[in-house]
Amino acid sequence: MNPFDNIFSLSGKTAFIAGASRGIGLAIAQALAASGAHTILAARSMDKLAAHAAALPNARALALDVTSSESIRLAVDAAGDVDILVSVSGTNVRKRFVDFTQEEYERIMQTNLHGIVELTKLVGEKMIRRGQGGKIINIGSMMSLLGLPYIAVYAISKGGLSQLTKALAAEWGQYNIQVNCIAPGFILTDLNRAMWQPPEMEKWLKHAQANPRIGRPEDVAPLAVFLAGRHERHRPPGPRLLDHRGQEAGFRKRADRDRCAAARGRRQKLGRVTGRKLRRLELIRVRVARRVGDVDFDVRVDPLEVRDQQVVPGLLGGIQQQVDRDRVAPLRRLRRARGDPECQGGGQRDRSHKRA
Repeated sequence: MNPFDNIFSLSGKTAFIAGASRGIGLAIAQALAASGAHTILAARSMDKLAAHAAALPNARALALDVTSSESIRLAVDAAGDVDILVSVSGTNVRKRFVDFTQEEYERIMQTNLHGIVELTKLVGEKMIRRGQGGKIINIGSMMSLLGLPYIAVYAISKGGLSQLTKALAAEWGQYNIQVNCIAPGFILTDLNRAMWQPPEMEKWLKHAQANPRIGRPEDVAPLAVFLAGRHERHRPPGPRLLDHRGQEAGFRKRADRDRCAAARGRRQKLGRVTGRKLRRLELIRVRVARRVGDVDFDVRVDPLEVRDQQVVPGLLGGIQQQVDRDRVAPLRRLRRARGDPECQGGGQRDRSHKRA
């Protein structure tokens, strides 16, 4: 038998998609059904689910509210044996972190993380007991890996989902259960459609990623089919940052630009620092415009220390203040050993001064 025959076929497998009434969840359900899986569409909106399930081959709808432990338990019992679990359920509120109410915090965390934890625990328990392995696919976000303002609670939940994925992949691999997380970029869904309406957002997107086109749910679905397939057994677990429109490259480009701007600012502050570039963790030579007797001297300064203002204050203020005693002392000892009269007995004078 050719191992590549029907390589993406999911025939004979049962897929449970939590949050399948619209957006990414619906697109994944459609893609899994097209690949031959018996598909269970689960969400709160039963009217929408029934219509979507009727349009798919070998699919059915199931009521599921991830904010209710009882609803999760009933849905898992009704689903029977599940080979593929896809958790897409999610919600978001955009505002300043200090303005979040306790109710908003708990609702986002329950929908995006705690409910999925309960669902995964129950389905995973059945997979382990059954002994035939399985696939678990969590839908995270860029916030599983990055951070943006005004969505702090959402970022907390998606970061937790990413860590849950890594931990379960390590724990359940022995049972032939593969656990992965898809972290999509900017995807246009009903959840964020209003946010992308203003023309300013389209202009911002052009500078935020390599390809200015916003992603669609259909861009995410093929990766879910791949992760649900029989060939996804030996990939290392963890979040898959979906770079379908160059988001990853775009953020890297912007991060590089920010680092260059910060480096230019540090060079302006350093003033008399010689050297054309500040390289990370590289020691650079600094010429100090301060004379000790007849001798000019050099000191070595870590640019990160300069940034954090942990070195001599004079380096940032014109290099005209008193030089650090620990850096001056070796030079004085050297000149004293050479017989410089100005330095003879300097130590005694300093100590007598202290005693006075």
